[in-house]
Amino acid sequence: MALNALACDYARMLGQVVAAVGTTVNAMEALSLQDMAQRVDRLVAFEAALTGYYIDIPPE
Repeated sequence: MALNALACDYARMLGQVVAAVGTTVNAMEALSLQDMAQRVDRLVAFEAALTGYYIDIPPE
């Protein structure tokens, strides 16, 4: 049951990241790059907690 809730939360967070990327073309709804980076960081941390793996992607 808890795993199902975690998977739903993961899917919701992933959807937010995808939606944030999709709305950047609309200036009224666009998130700042910092907000998007924070959401991606949270998503990576959540995935690491869920799977036990953490992939460190250095900034360009």
